[in-house]
Amino acid sequence: MKKLLSVLFVIALIISSFPQQSSAERYTNGCYPVPLHPRFKTGGYLTLDGTYIEFGSEADLNKPKLISVCVNNEFVSVDVPIKEEKGQVLIPIKKALQHLNATLNWDGKTNTVTVSLDDKVAKFIINKSVAVVNGQQVQMEVPVRMYDGNMYMPVQFLAEQFDVDIAWFPEYNLMRFFKHPDLRITPLLAAGKKKTNDYYYAQWFGVFKRFLMKNNGQIELIEVHGKELVIEELTTSFEKTGERKVKMELPMFGAAHKSIDGHIYVLYGDSNSRESAEKVVYRVVKYDDKWNKVGQVDITDAYVTVPFDASNATIDTNGKELIVHTGRLRYQAEDGKHHQSNMVIKINTEDMTLLYNGGQWPQPYSSHAFATYARFDGDRSVYAVHGDGYPRAIELTTKKDNLIENIYTILDIPGEIGRNYTGVFLGGLEVSKDSYLLVGASIYLNEHYGKNASSNVYVSVVPKDAEDESEVKMVWLTNYPVEEDTFIIDTYLVKMNDNKFVALWYEPLKKSLGYAVVDGQGNILKKPTLIKGAIPPGGIDPLVLDNKIIWYIYEGGTGEGTVELFTLTIEE
Repeated sequence: MKKLLSVLFVIALIISSFPQQSSAERYTNGCYPVPLHPRFKTGGYLTLDGTYIEFGSEADLNKPKLISVCVNNEFVSVDVPIKEEKGQVLIPIKKALQHLNATLNWDGKTNTVTVSLDDKVAKFIINKSVAVVNGQQVQMEVPVRMYDGNMYMPVQFLAEQFDVDIAWFPEYNLMRFFKHPDLRITPLLAAGKKKTNDYYYAQWFGVFKRFLMKNNGQIELIEVHGKELVIEELTTSFEKTGERKVKMELPMFGAAHKSIDGHIYVLYGDSNSRESAEKVVYRVVKYDDKWNKVGQVDITDAYVTVPFDASNATIDTNGKELIVHTGRLRYQAEDGKHHQSNMVIKINTEDMTLLYNGGQWPQPYSSHAFATYARFDGDRSVYAVHGDGYPRAIELTTKKDNLIENIYTILDIPGEIGRNYTGVFLGGLEVSKDSYLLVGASIYLNEHYGKNASSNVYVSVVPKDAEDESEVKMVWLTNYPVEEDTFIIDTYLVKMNDNKFVALWYEPLKKSLGYAVVDGQGNILKKPTLIKGAIPPGGIDPLVLDNKIIWYIYEGGTGEGTVELFTLTIEE
């Protein structure tokens, strides 16, 4: 035991010597820490005259209503008294507008304030119900007011006239402002129960436990809760219409997938510490569009002790077959260790029979396999892997009729074989008309390797007729110099159609979501753009609705309206 602990301690030292972030730090939402600070949990507060008022007392209930304000995910001010008039909320607007990069000019002689924001210029006269916006008169139900030297504006007017998303979170007494021409944020009254800071990929990936899919003209949000799947049914406007629960068939969850054949497929797993060839270690369950079970395939004798170990799991279908690519912990080897590698499964979905069990030596093979992806290209299957040993690379493999056609090394990673730290990440694989596209992030793989955390986002394009990796095209979406020490986390590749793909990533030091649009050959259609204050999807694949990419954020509150819907519009 002492020897084992010392080995684990050494491993921990090796891993901790490189920059990592906890899941809580990865998508820090700058809006919530202040409202949730312990000082808000005390038994009372002191007034300016030194009187102590207990929370819940009559004096406390009669105090002015206070809120916190946040703009583009940055905390602006706290303990701001709000006003209400004719059912509308008015707030001191100067700081919020300044954080939105607006300019304000005050004319004390005429009591007029002029606000300029983007292409809008608005003039307000205090206590007058008519504003002038870009030269046009606009009637205000509630005018701009002046209280104690502060200008108060109706929140509704600000949102409508200046195209600002404003969300009110009563649980936190928090009002959030967000403005970006392509990204909108909408508070939801219902949807989602799992916290969304759940993208776990420091050295190796983990399985997603949240899924968004289109089903029966609605949107379904699937979350794993304990030993069951909770499926929320939503309209395309994300209004909840129903909920159902499905019991998991094995203790471990791997992935869920909506097939083009109309069915839903879920991958489950179970541990096998005794290394029994008869133990069911994987089960693929086929459900109809009402979540009624209509079939299953059990996989045994697969050389697995722990399914989904140190990797994610992906499923794809082509209407008649299903493939799985994931990681697993293997049987004990001759050296006495349980090594990790990838696992490949193929199933006939028409009669739910097993076509391929990767077993001890799957094709393709990777050890260790820290991120695993699979896609169909007609009757050809395509696999991508992030490995630290064999291979120590980002690698793409194509198969047809269960035979390997080509293997392409996308990024060759320096360092000792089997060393967990690589500094490289793989965030997605998709198929275009003529190519295979991969997305991820990488540190510098040259003489600077291992000496810094500065990384950049890549899109790799592999032509379908490429004879070797010399024909692979690397498109670097960011170009941060090695000395800048900017690092990238949470990469995604979203397929809009066969010739349009969106790469998403997160830059935590800038608290910004990045995105770029490329075509099927990797040509840039929209240059990389950073959206300050936007939070990435976390452990979920964003959903495509028409020309929009959709995901949601949940910080863990219990009140209504604590879920935020992010909608990123991609130009046609």
